[in-house]
Amino acid sequence: SHSVTMLDADAAETKSARRRRKKKQQEADAEDSKINEVGDELADMALKQQQIQEAFDRYSELQKQLDTLSGRTANTPRGHTMLYDRKKKLIDEMERLLQTAKS
Repeated sequence: SHSVTMLDADAAETKSARRRRKKKQQEADAEDSKINEVGDELADMALKQQQIQEAFDRYSELQKQLDTLSGRTANTPRGHTMLYDRKKKLIDEMERLLQTAKS
């Protein structure tokens, strides 16, 4: 009967140890999910940053094209209209890029 008492003590010890372990596991899970959330936010920010950088690069490219067009002078009304249309298209796209970068 002495061995039974030993077993009971072991069982009791295991139960509280198991409870402690479970609590630790829950805390660890909570930490993990917090870490994942922060990771997700950082990933979103990095993606956003990349999108803004791409928009900025594209914007610079368009600005160069616009500068080139602005340096030209049309010598016919038709040429003038074409030049205007091309500039307007560039400016419209630049505005779109700015809106995208802001959102």
